[in-house]
Amino acid sequence: MGITTPIIALSAHYSDNQNKDLTEWGINGYITKPFQEAELYNAIMTYLPKMEPAPITSAEHKSAPSGGTPLLSVIELQYGGDRSHVIEMAETFLAQIKIELQNLNTCFADGNYGEMAKIAHSMKSTISYMQMDQEIMSILVRIEGYGSTPSSSEEAKQDLETVQVFCKKAIEKITAELEIYK
Repeated sequence: MGITTPIIALSAHYSDNQNKDLTEWGINGYITKPFQEAELYNAIMTYLPKMEPAPITSAEHKSAPSGGTPLLSVIELQYGGDRSHVIEMAETFLAQIKIELQNLNTCFADGNYGEMAKIAHSMKSTISYMQMDQEIMSILVRIEGYGSTPSSSEEAKQDLETVQVFCKKAIEKITAELEIYK
């Protein structure tokens, strides 16, 4: 028949050096989370040759904006102006990040680096959907790579402190914006 079904991967974390692996696995393209409707639409349209792709524009922000642009307003653009969804996302973020940070601290105190790695993996998604991934992602990836033991307990302590500072700032930023946004 000669029919092929294109595969578009969706991942919380992707690096350019993984492109070779995707090709070997038969994956045609990828989108990283959090993704925008425009990205998915355009990726799908790439593989529908009988239809003319109608490009959809989208917000081009992948990390927390600087220069005074409220983060929640940027996220609102991604969700087509759905303010109630943005409020729900922000409230979920605040609840989830506090739990994950508390669990990360507990695991560090207990020396449970394997569980720290699992929590760091979850935190990557939590932080990404609020579009703050650029600032902290490399630290979370390093913690995720601990497995059963980091290269040193001092490294783990420094990584944890960096995550704590980031989370504190993120919680303050989202809380302040949410009060105004509502």
